Amino acid sequence: MVLQPNDVPLEYNEEQVICAVELVKPKPGIFIESIAHLLVVATPVEIILLGVCTSGGFDELTLQPLPLYTIPSDDVVFRCIKGTHDGRIFLGGQDGHLYELTYSTSGGWNDKRCQKICHSGIVQKVMPSFLRLGSPDPVLEIAIDEHRQILYTRS
Repeated sequence: MVLQPNDVPLEYNEEQVICAVELVKPKPGIFIESIAHLLVVATPVEIILLGVCTSGGFDELTLQPLPLYTIPSDDVVFRCIKGTHDGRIFLGGQDGHLYELTYSTSGGWNDKRCQKICHSGIVQKVMPSFLRLGSPDPVLEIAIDEHRQILYTRS
């Protein structure tokens, strides 16, 4: 059965502007079994993970807030989000960088269950400012080749 966007009405009220949203498969063993997918919502202020719970197949879908899996965006506006089959979540920033949202059951002593890691930009931090030409191009799209385990970005 293929669901169309209008087949399952879900409501989620967010006070911030939503810049990017994606439905992704979660990592196994992190959340309860009824959470079949994660809805990743990026606003200019924070990145929010919501559990998409199913009961009785796809007869009833509900959104489960996951407050321990919400983190600040640190003034980065995210333009795109892409998930992998094994539960990794990548985000493309307006600042031209590729980020990964990592999440686990426990973060250790400080209990950070969710973190944002920048996988690009180390060159820009090391490069002298006079060599940087203008503002970086935003990451507009992320594509993942699961078979070869390659991630592509389009700016």
